[in-house]
Amino acid sequence: MRIAAVLLALAAPVAFSANGVSEEFASGFGGVRWGVDFAALMARFPGGYEEFSTAPARISYSLNIEDSVLGISRPGQRVVYGMGVDGTVDVIEIHVAYEQTSVLLSTMESRFGPAKSVDIEGVVTIYRWPPDHGMTVSVRTTKSAAYGLTALTLGRLSRVAVRRRSGDKST
Repeated sequence: MRIAAVLLALAAPVAFSANGVSEEFASGFGGVRWGVDFAALMARFPGGYEEFSTAPARISYSLNIEDSVLGISRPGQRVVYGMGVDGTVDVIEIHVAYEQTSVLLSTMESRFGPAKSVDIEGVVTIYRWPPDHGMTVSVRTTKSAAYGLTALTLGRLSRVAVRRRSGDKST
């Protein structure tokens, strides 16, 4: 009888968190809200590092913000805020110590389900989860500890992009 109960428990589907990515990060991260203007971000958090992004017409602002993410401690780590073409925050990249990569990935899976895709691009492995109410989420990590980089990347899709992904052709 006990063996049957154990087997049934193991065969049961894994329960994921009721809160999706969009709820978990609805207010942004590290005290920076989605859609905040670049100038306001710099005024509130002076001393960051601003630079052009590798994507055309985009800039980023990097700050030393050590707030934990999903219960994972992040001492000495940075957060990079990406500004879209309208000059407001639409991407948040939360760096995590490389040694915490497996913890981050297992936490993501237990809270949000398995990654939708895993892609290897050069020296980087990218785990992507399905978009959740206009928010994208991925974990990027280097394949080798020699590079030692891991980041949780959140993005907010524009309303037009959300409609396109859902098949709505109206603008």
